[in-house]
Amino acid sequence: MRMDRKCMIATIIIGIFILSLADVIYPHKMAKALDKSNKEAEMDMAKYQECLNARNFTDENFSETLKNKKSEILELYNTNANFKYEDLKDGYTFGKNENAVQYAASVNKLPLAIYAYHLADENKLDLEKKKTYTSKYYHTGSGVLRYTNFGGVYTLRDLLDKLILYSDNVAYDMLVEEVPLADVKAYWNTKGYNIVYSDKFGNVSPHGMSVYAKEVYNYYLTKQENAKVLVQNMQQSDELDCVKNKGVPYQIAHKYGFYDVYYNDVSVVFDLNPYSLSITSTMGDTKRKDEFFLKSHQLINDFNHLYWQEKSNLCTLENKPK
Repeated sequence: MRMDRKCMIATIIIGIFILSLADVIYPHKMAKALDKSNKEAEMDMAKYQECLNARNFTDENFSETLKNKKSEILELYNTNANFKYEDLKDGYTFGKNENAVQYAASVNKLPLAIYAYHLADENKLDLEKKKTYTSKYYHTGSGVLRYTNFGGVYTLRDLLDKLILYSDNVAYDMLVEEVPLADVKAYWNTKGYNIVYSDKFGNVSPHGMSVYAKEVYNYYLTKQENAKVLVQNMQQSDELDCVKNKGVPYQIAHKYGFYDVYYNDVSVVFDLNPYSLSITSTMGDTKRKDEFFLKSHQLINDFNHLYWQEKSNLCTLENKPK
């Protein structure tokens, strides 16, 4: 019995020695195998990410559940409203009458703000420049400056804040002097969109607003300080409760426009997979409009989550080792 124990111990020692010897003699082979395994895993992940970012997921790939969700959204818009949805990661879009043009109202303050911030980033516009509020800038409608006394002094930065946070008409008139609409129009022509100014506000379509939204998102990705300010102001701007359901965990950066029966909104939704939703309507500022816009955002968010769940599954299957 004592001899068997000695043999067992000796066997274990010899085994450990052999394993150690193999590691000393063939370390490069073991490291090479491990390195190969890591590289293959990295390649698989790269292919997976490439698949996710590609425009390779179409309606033909949709499950019945996803098709039904899209149909539910389109049926919702069998009313006096049009829209465009655009995924800001892979570019998938759909909508209803997305090129139909109507009065923009204050939505078209956004393209001026974006252009102004870009000018400031290029040192072509001094946002610390001061302007004095006088009677020539007085304007009724939305905003807070019209309730203040003439003679107030504001920097261009102050005016841009009020333009987005409160859709301020006085701030807009003061900014237009520094950032002419002809220059704003020329800038957006370089982005492939032609703003039609029938007055200081002009017209817009769901497609046009989606161009604004994409520019806001891409600008935000640059991490420029002015881009952060713009998005933060949009996330805290008036009428947010018309597009953001209570309790949602993501942020929405938006700009609305309202005049008479026209009520429009462009939103960049910073969910796990960001997207934009641009809506034009002739519902006016009514309870029906509030309910409709919130319902639309809810259904679109459901669609976005289902879309990416199914696309992720597809990309996983396509890149599964053969």
